[in-house]
Amino acid sequence: MVCTGNICRSPYAAARFQQQLPNLSVSSAGTHALVEQAADATADVTASARGVNLSLHVAQQLSTKILASHDICLVMERQQLKKIHRRHPEAIGKVFMLSRWIGNRDIADPYQRSADYFDAVFNVIDDAIESWESRIK
Repeated sequence: MVCTGNICRSPYAAARFQQQLPNLSVSSAGTHALVEQAADATADVTASARGVNLSLHVAQQLSTKILASHDICLVMERQQLKKIHRRHPEAIGKVFMLSRWIGNRDIADPYQRSADYFDAVFNVIDDAIESWESRIK
């Protein structure tokens, strides 16, 4: 799971996906990660209310090594998809929008927004994950 800073959307998406499909190895990273930072406080509280633990999350920068070690990479925004294709052409064919099956639209960045905004974004992420589950199993 990839977002920009790796402190809001992708940590939540990775943790939720791991919950839903525990036999998979799921991780997250950012295209402009706030390296070594914990999950955003509002993301952590919102995730906890949904039964998702982000307390051990540490942000990391997306790298060639991370991409090579995963079969698929799901991003939150079209610009992230383009950036990964440009920087990591070897990953073309395994990078997709997380929202691919629910409209293929950008998933908004809730950073520095209200708890209600985080909740709405996490609802979209949950719907997107659900749409991938049957395709990944």
